[in-house]
Amino acid sequence: RAACMTVTGLFADVRYLLPEICLIGAGFAIVLFDFIFKTKQRDLGIVSLAAFAAALGLALFVNKLLVGQGMVDRELFFGMISNDAFAVLLRCLIYVAMFITVLLSMGERFRHSGDVTEYFALLIFQSVGLCSLVLSKNLLMVYLSLELISLTSYVLVSLTKREFFSS
Repeated sequence: RAACMTVTGLFADVRYLLPEICLIGAGFAIVLFDFIFKTKQRDLGIVSLAAFAAALGLALFVNKLLVGQGMVDRELFFGMISNDAFAVLLRCLIYVAMFITVLLSMGERFRHSGDVTEYFALLIFQSVGLCSLVLSKNLLMVYLSLELISLTSYVLVSLTKREFFSS
């Protein structure tokens, strides 16, 4: 019976991570849409903007719902992550900053390059890494979050290695 309650508790903890799950799905959707339909830069940017807006809305909605139930400041997934008011605030700031980044990147940035899909998908995955770093309470989660952030940063830097002004 204790194992069943543990599994039930894990599934109950997933609702705190709905914004990140939404972003992961959007990142994979961007890659798949471009692979199947060969979409334009503007369409990929709009999907990215919608993903960040949905993640912000989900973060605020889940926080409002859980505050009403008195379920804030909880340790989740056996103490690996912690959801508190400061983490919710920082997650919302990350979503807004990434929204603005995508909005500014939709213009002239990748007009002559074929790396548009990777750019928007990597921004989404980097925001997932940033949010998991904000939520992490255990050293293992901090390490995994930093690795996700650093890997996406390395690839984002190398996307423009052929351009003269990037070096």
